[in-house]
Amino acid sequence: MPLLLAAIGAMVACTPNPSIPVGDPLPAIAGVSQPESVDRGRWQPTIRSPRRPRTVVEPELARRCGAPDEALQKAAENLASGGTAHAPTLDMPRLEFELRVAGAPYVWPHLWTVASRKLDSEDVARRFDRWLATFSDGGERRCGLASVRDDTGRERIVAVVVDALVDLEPLPSTTSVGRWLEVEARLLVPAGPTSVVLLGPHGRPRTVPSSRSGSVIKSSFAPSEPGRWLVQVVGQTREGPRPMACAIVHVDSSPPQTYVSLPVPGETSAPATDSPDRALARMLNAARASEGLARLPRMPELDRVAQAHAESMRAAARLGHDVGDGTVSTRLARAGVVVSTAGENVARAGNVQRAHRVLWESPSHRDTLLYDRYDAVGVGVASDSNGMVWVCEVFARF
Repeated sequence: MPLLLAAIGAMVACTPNPSIPVGDPLPAIAGVSQPESVDRGRWQPTIRSPRRPRTVVEPELARRCGAPDEALQKAAENLASGGTAHAPTLDMPRLEFELRVAGAPYVWPHLWTVASRKLDSEDVARRFDRWLATFSDGGERRCGLASVRDDTGRERIVAVVVDALVDLEPLPSTTSVGRWLEVEARLLVPAGPTSVVLLGPHGRPRTVPSSRSGSVIKSSFAPSEPGRWLVQVVGQTREGPRPMACAIVHVDSSPPQTYVSLPVPGETSAPATDSPDRALARMLNAARASEGLARLPRMPELDRVAQAHAESMRAAARLGHDVGDGTVSTRLARAGVVVSTAGENVARAGNVQRAHRVLWESPSHRDTLLYDRYDAVGVGVASDSNGMVWVCEVFARF
């Protein structure tokens, strides 16, 4: 019986653009409260890290992939048990959903699976080691493993691995309008300026005042309307600004109990005959139109800068605004493109539709996409040998 092996890497979510101011400040007032009427179902009552498991699954593989984490293990179990007869659902949004359900604030997760009627432990370990060596996002490596046998007799092992950049103190997963919540995170890696960004059910994202003492970041906020709120901790790293933790808080509403894949604005606007870059440009402009914003024309000089950076990320096997080729401002200047303001979105995904979706669902990416003072855009897409696409969108005001 052949051995089935599959893996997907992280799509970026929640990456900010530091050139765009986000929202109005809120006063910092302490206090945490939770409603008693909300049905959490299988959601953990708090989002926090790390979560130490009581038992470790697949100890030999666990020894290879870092500190065991209960939330990662639970996500792996849910994916393993919810898959087909051949593989779990290799879908990054589904993985992100299972992490939030398990109370994990981690970003940029990686998923690996192997399945066969009879697995050879030494061969599995070699394949696992090779996969682990294909990525390094910095921080403290943590993992969760699950092992199941399905109705066909096929054994399946699923691994969910992250490189944790911060640890988050407990944050309620449900609360009420007007109740103040405290956000506290401890950096696990060196970082420059840090911030806390919110994306509510409506409108653009906004930053909230935060303080930092050494490696500890603190902030607080009070949700102003019911619905789903995304909270992110953002930090400046050597690759540029990036998300370091994400949490979802449900305000006067019950969390969804199952993952449902719904298209985001613009996602269905591109015909199948479009090239990847043309499809992505069409999607981002359709998303802008859904918010009443003007269409951004593509400019060849911006396209060239975006394409070059997409290819640089692919070559470096690393997602970032600077992977050794300079920031977007540096790259534009080197190309002789003079702008008054520039911004950039980057992503890695299975296709451009998924890249657009994760960019839209990320607070700071969406803020860049919906910035009303841009007047042109460039789009670059580079495909790799694993079937993934590396995406770069360069926005500019001339």
